[in-house]
Amino acid sequence: MIQIVLEDDLKLELNRHDFAYIASVINAVFPSEAKEEYYSPAINGQKASGELYDTFANYRNLLSSTGLINRRSKKSSRDLDSTIVNVCDDNCEAFKFIQEYNEPFDEVLENWKRSFAVRWNILEDNKVETADYLAKFPICILNNSNIFKLFLEDSKMLHPDIALNIDWQICNKVLENGSHLKDPTVKKWITASLNCSEENRKAIGLLVLPYLFPSTKIKARQGKQSFKASKLEIQEKFILYFETLGKADDFERQLLNSNVGLQPRIIFVGELNCLKAYVTLTDKKYAFENPLDAVQQCFYMYQALHIKYPAESTSVWTFIQIYIFNVKTKFDQVSSSIKSIWRSLKK
Repeated sequence: MIQIVLEDDLKLELNRHDFAYIASVINAVFPSEAKEEYYSPAINGQKASGELYDTFANYRNLLSSTGLINRRSKKSSRDLDSTIVNVCDDNCEAFKFIQEYNEPFDEVLENWKRSFAVRWNILEDNKVETADYLAKFPICILNNSNIFKLFLEDSKMLHPDIALNIDWQICNKVLENGSHLKDPTVKKWITASLNCSEENRKAIGLLVLPYLFPSTKIKARQGKQSFKASKLEIQEKFILYFETLGKADDFERQLLNSNVGLQPRIIFVGELNCLKAYVTLTDKKYAFENPLDAVQQCFYMYQALHIKYPAESTSVWTFIQIYIFNVKTKFDQVSSSIKSIWRSLKK
């Protein structure tokens, strides 16, 4: 990478912002590796370090020793954006393609994969709203289920070991362990699950799962007070359940008319023995015949779009992320209750 950056101008000087930018591009392609491994700036008397910095210094020493550059003459650093565009030319061309076209889908998918580094930089900066990010790409504006194939590819890039074939057998243990719960709604759900298909039984298990977790204290946000989320609130921030589609639509309209930020939502609708499911994102709603598929695709959506889990259901999502999807990140806060619930379900 250093050789490519310097190939047009061997006298080019890189500053700390340049090193940080190149490190972020590398990190976007290899997200499991820390940016600090490639560049750590000088701070508190410690010298700058990292593979990028060391390689640059060694390469310039080599150029100087062979007489190709004069170390005494320094040249101001040029715009690294243009250099990175040249280095990642294929990546940027792919990015341009998905900004202009929504078909044929095979080509969109291929260019989507090739443009991952560029897109992840946009998301990782946390300076763009999800709706604005999606609006950049025609394929995402369409109410088309192909969007989930894109999210899946991004999730695989971020987490190479992510589980793809989920059997959700853990849901049966959830129903078994939840039988001691006193909540009347939970008791009703567990009783109904006895007369359901395997698919709907597991879906009911996911509705019950939040009730195994303790009530969650939500830290105060700007202008608001801290509060303790009830188990119902935890469940509804994980999966909403309505007996009719009309009630679900009314709820969504209220949200769209409010100023509440819209995270991805899972909605189960219908009789418990014949559940349908939807995943909503901004103003789009995607239907799923199998409610378990809706949960799986919503998880990939959270990963691919770099969206935080809802505060109320973070513990539930973290549990699923680690123990169901085999995804661990440096941001995970694994409480003792999460570990305890996993141990009880594995007995």
